[in-house]
Amino acid sequence: MRQGQLYAVVDLETTGTDYASGDRIIQFGCALVKNGKIVDTIAQNINPHQALLPAIRNLTGIRDKELASAPDFQEIGPTLHGLLDGAVFVAHNVNFDLPFINAEFAGLDLPPIGEKALDTVQLAQILLPFAPSYKLSDLTKLLSIEHDDPHQADSDAIATAYLFLLLDERLRALPAVTRQRLAAMGQGLLRQTGDYLALMAKVGDTAAHAAGYTITNGLALRREQEAAPAAPTHVAYPSGKAAMTQLLKPRFTVRARQVKMMDAVYRHAQHGQTPLLIEAATGSGKSLGYLLPLLIHQQDSQQQIIVTTSTLALQDQLAQQTLPAIAAIMHTQLRVEIVKSDTHYIDLGQYYGLLGRRDLNTGEQLLMMKILVWLTQTTTGDLQELQLTTYRSPLFTAIVSGQESPVDSPWVRVDFLRRAHARQDAAQVLITNHAYFTRHYDEAPFARNALVVVDEAQHVADSAVDALMAKGNLPRMLRSLHQIKGAIDGVIRQEQWSNGELFRYQVVSVGNAVDLLTSRFNELQDFLYAQVIQGNIVRSERNQPIQRLWQPDAVAWQTLTRYLTQIDDTLLQLFTALTQLQRYITNQAEHWSQRVTAMAATISAAAEDLRPLTDDLDQLSRIQMASHPSAGFVIQMRNYGDLRSVSLHWAQVDIRPLWAAVTRRFAPFIYVGATLRVMDNWQPFCQPLGITDAIKMVLPNGFAYKRLGRVFITPDAPDIKETPPAEYAHYVAGMIEQLSRVNHQRILVLFNSLSLIQQVFDEMSELSLIGQRELLAQGVTGSVEKVMKRFKLADGAILLGAATFWEGIDLPNDTLQILVVTRLPFEPPTRPLTQLRANFITAQGGNPFYQDALPRATQRLTQAFGRLFRSRQDHGVLIILDRRIMAESWGTRCSTIYPGQCPRCSCPVPKLPKPPRTFSPAFP
Repeated sequence: MRQGQLYAVVDLETTGTDYASGDRIIQFGCALVKNGKIVDTIAQNINPHQALLPAIRNLTGIRDKELASAPDFQEIGPTLHGLLDGAVFVAHNVNFDLPFINAEFAGLDLPPIGEKALDTVQLAQILLPFAPSYKLSDLTKLLSIEHDDPHQADSDAIATAYLFLLLDERLRALPAVTRQRLAAMGQGLLRQTGDYLALMAKVGDTAAHAAGYTITNGLALRREQEAAPAAPTHVAYPSGKAAMTQLLKPRFTVRARQVKMMDAVYRHAQHGQTPLLIEAATGSGKSLGYLLPLLIHQQDSQQQIIVTTSTLALQDQLAQQTLPAIAAIMHTQLRVEIVKSDTHYIDLGQYYGLLGRRDLNTGEQLLMMKILVWLTQTTTGDLQELQLTTYRSPLFTAIVSGQESPVDSPWVRVDFLRRAHARQDAAQVLITNHAYFTRHYDEAPFARNALVVVDEAQHVADSAVDALMAKGNLPRMLRSLHQIKGAIDGVIRQEQWSNGELFRYQVVSVGNAVDLLTSRFNELQDFLYAQVIQGNIVRSERNQPIQRLWQPDAVAWQTLTRYLTQIDDTLLQLFTALTQLQRYITNQAEHWSQRVTAMAATISAAAEDLRPLTDDLDQLSRIQMASHPSAGFVIQMRNYGDLRSVSLHWAQVDIRPLWAAVTRRFAPFIYVGATLRVMDNWQPFCQPLGITDAIKMVLPNGFAYKRLGRVFITPDAPDIKETPPAEYAHYVAGMIEQLSRVNHQRILVLFNSLSLIQQVFDEMSELSLIGQRELLAQGVTGSVEKVMKRFKLADGAILLGAATFWEGIDLPNDTLQILVVTRLPFEPPTRPLTQLRANFITAQGGNPFYQDALPRATQRLTQAFGRLFRSRQDHGVLIILDRRIMAESWGTRCSTIYPGQCPRCSCPVPKLPKPPRTFSPAFP
């Protein structure tokens, strides 16, 4: 910030968001900052001469009685104007606070203030690239800024002032070359935020500061720190619990059951001949239980260790917590790498090429600036570190890597993907996800005869089914074609063929191929819609994504083959035309206008996005007609009636041949998971993987569930089969409201249907608790990633979720204390993969309900229960609203979801008690 300049950091609380509609300021907060310090603070209630809405009272905690005795804006406005006039106006969302207060000043015939104004939201988005959220309350938590009263203007203003000071410090700490680039890119930022970046670009670097970075082609990158090699040590495998305790203390507490698991894993690594199956409950210490013996064994065998998981949370936990702790007790350094798709990494050359683009929109330019700062901090180049809720923008398509930089590239020495591959090749432990491992098990860096642990193994069969699936993402291919067409049409309109006849011919060739290919895709989508969806979707299912199984007859198969062959031929024409056009532009690089250069970049990015999709489509075209009950086409439509959202996939649920090929390449696998058995039966896990002979063990966690939690089943819940959806939604919404009034903890409500989530959300939006609690709903208030992020950050939030929220989330340390199951989690019978499994089981003479539907529902319910108890300190309650668990003959089988020592009782919703910290025997 400029020395001697006064900065007024302002926050307003108002009756609403629209001054023109009669909303007014009710509270003014300001922190004055000068020369890097807060020099004064001001807080003032303001009488709006109108009653506050309940939502505003609940949000701010301000009451009408407090405002009645306060001065109104006519009285206090001139004083505030004098205070702010001449200062740089700073706010967290400046385009709300500044126009609103200027509207109030205009009502008093006072001139507008804020000729210079800064926005801390945009500054934070640029300078804090790793932040998961940019709400003020979330940033203050992240940065440990004291913020006692969110949505009180004085507290918010002071917190924003400290945030501004921290951001100013962060900006000064950046290399000069980065600050200068930020200044050049900042013209489109709000108000004078870009001018502030230009001012800070003039601050120079110190020699010590510059030593932390390497400057490559004008980009500042964090210098890679090479760890000094540790002196070699050898740790003998401890014999017995006493020796194991001696090795692990004080970092780990050793339990007898954990030592039993370690012994089994160590024996298996030495001479195991069959798979080892370990059901290890959450909190049992399973990660240490398999990693320590394998690492001790590796000292002599030199075998690579591969750990595959289902969730990113576990991958991060293993790489950042468990393995470093084991390395410390073994007095060594471990080379550990997470293996993921090459498209996770940034391509520095592609990114650099976009820096000079002038046709990026404001959001894209802001993201480019964020990445520029991130490059000074990341050592991996993994774009996932940015914690965005989506990575689907065209910008990401343009900057993601897909292959290593060629050896003659100016970026080869700092190529993140090349570095990642080198680290993976040298790693002792590789961590990856089930789907990636299944697709790439026979490629580098996975070494033959490695020791493989399949953690979260209950999900591996479904991941393998997904890996086998041939996907024809027609909507995404159409989007790429639309991008190419849009870029070409823009040049045609603006340049009127001023670049010569050859250029015109090549552009027209590309355009014609795009038009023909688009037409062929549309014909295919129309055909699939008529065959599978039209007339077959009941009205109640039309407001959610649609999936249907299609096993075509010979005539339909012949028609489909013709369409796919025509598309394949036209794609070849398109890529030929694109190659010729790109080569022509590249060979005369100095000749073209910026518009043509931008077109070439857009076409190149779209074509790169199109190529892997084309490979998938080619795989579909090579599928031979078959009548096997375990395979068929899956037709998807994102929005009912939107024919351009139709896509085509091929699914195969019998994965035994694939899994046999995977396991043959390595040492006998170790399978670990919290729910490998279903209803005390190993068969639902073993059968899909073709496991016929294995060593099995069960490792409980030892949690004292009698003290930690309860299971409540509500006998007053309506009959799900007989109750109309609207009536049931009304019941669920009312139940959540009752529960929320006596319990202020976070509440996760699990559904089987997105349409029911929408109905319950609509009902709850009318209830008075909204404003007191943040209500999140999957597919309504945001994507899975967005609502999950908000749920973890917002105290007292209520989340309505389906699908992923049953199992694929990690909520440790009492993040979750109340879990509500609205309906037992049976998969819809119309789901294509469910139908294929049922067909396959029936063909083998089995019972699909008892062999697939019920075990899967029970497993999902078990996993949901596990969300509550991730450690010995967690506590909470599970509330089941589906009374079939008591009424149906098969319901007793579901009782295996909770440990026997966890009390369960029947209790109407109005009488549900508040969960205490520790449950006493007298608690119901």
